[in-house]
Amino acid sequence: MNWRPLILVPILLVPFAASSTTVNYCNDPAVEREWSELLVKYRDIPEWRDINQYRKRLCRQVNSGDLTIDEAIDLFERVRTKKIEHLRKRLERREQTETQQYYGSQLG
Repeated sequence: MNWRPLILVPILLVPFAASSTTVNYCNDPAVEREWSELLVKYRDIPEWRDINQYRKRLCRQVNSGDLTIDEAIDLFERVRTKKIEHLRKRLERREQTETQQYYGSQLG
């Protein structure tokens, strides 16, 4: 079973804030609960933990008035994109290694 899409989908579906009008989800209990559930489900994925920690840091800055929600969204989306790409590359390397190991064991 190819599990890569199962990991990447939640990262793509849980934005910091997404709407045609800017909405601040930093203090939304439902959003926080969703993040918590996904952190438990994907606890072995360091990129996911990193994204969540960054989200929390940005929310603290928004709540203190150091950042606007629009600035925080822009920063979050840039970091999220980089982390997703890092995860994709890591999974591709892992898949290549597993394939090489499989075929190597078949030959030997």
